[in-house]
Amino acid sequence: MPKSTITGKSQLIQRISKKTKFPQTQITQIIDELLLETKKALVKGEEVRLQGYFSLKTAITKPRMAMNLQTKKKMKVPAKRVPKCKFSISLKEEINKESLELKSKKTPKTTNIMATRTIKLKQLNLNPLSVAKYFYEKLGARGIEQPFIHPVLYLAYREILKKENISLFKEEFEA
Repeated sequence: MPKSTITGKSQLIQRISKKTKFPQTQITQIIDELLLETKKALVKGEEVRLQGYFSLKTAITKPRMAMNLQTKKKMKVPAKRVPKCKFSISLKEEINKESLELKSKKTPKTTNIMATRTIKLKQLNLNPLSVAKYFYEKLGARGIEQPFIHPVLYLAYREILKKENISLFKEEFEA
């Protein structure tokens, strides 16, 4: 299935009109009415279910304490109603199945070990100290503004340099 996006209501209306041969004005009225009735039901606190697709409802959050990140002052956040959407199991399974099929078509059969970011250095059979020394020799006293190496190796490099009390930044090398 080719990947295409519906960025808004007008694209959805055009697509439905093209498939059903109904005029766009009728489809617009139907969709507007559907959205209006859904909105009214949610405002009343009712649940809207489209079986096999999703259900929409509102829930009440508890009042809580929060902190303003700019002023660092604590403030009370009052209880409020928030919209909730729960997708059906069948829709989730279908989405997951299609995404796995697309993923298997895109990725080659052989996977590159370095491609996954969660790999530990031990799984790569690399000595962390030798990795740190290698990159330290490559980079010298320049420091690293933007890592151009694999993220796992870069993080290991930083951790090892911290343990060895070696600085990563130019200013600290010159001091």
